[in-house]
Amino acid sequence: MSSISILLRELSRGKSLDSSFSVAGFETEEKARQAIGRLAESIGDDMPGPARTVPAGLKEVVVKTDGAARGNPGPAASAAVVFDQDGAVLLERAVLLGESTNNEAEYRGLILGLDLARELGASRVIVKMDSQLVVRQMKGEYRIRKVHLEKLADIAKNKASVFESVIFQHIPRAENKDADRVANAALDNAD
Repeated sequence: MSSISILLRELSRGKSLDSSFSVAGFETEEKARQAIGRLAESIGDDMPGPARTVPAGLKEVVVKTDGAARGNPGPAASAAVVFDQDGAVLLERAVLLGESTNNEAEYRGLILGLDLARELGASRVIVKMDSQLVVRQMKGEYRIRKVHLEKLADIAKNKASVFESVIFQHIPRAENKDADRVANAALDNAD
């Protein structure tokens, strides 16, 4: 587990930064703060900055998602990038997952993408993923044999049910570079 992952785990347990930075392997509290800042910049998660302009009357978005695990299981992150109909990026976000499998990370990316589409007020969503397994499971073409993946699929289906329509499309990895970049940047900055 990376230093930043350990630090975030400690902070999520209610421990203070001044008592957690050395446990996580940082030399100083300032270095821990810098690592957290780099991570926040890389994932762009609701950090103060320029206001996003969302087209009025936004109806349909394209969501590209990805999950990355370094090892299977291993340190993992999920990401989603939301585009308007013209291909302009509206929003992108990544989340660190800690130890996870690649398939779990893929499902978490899907869930994140659906959350972002809802946040933007879309009513129709086209989800594009390079995980053929997740796409086919969400379409009902493949059975879900692992209980933990079934739970994640249920969460995704519930989130998808709030939209007028959600279309799942499998795309080649080469067409999913945006989401892959965001997921891997989160992992790179977690070290």
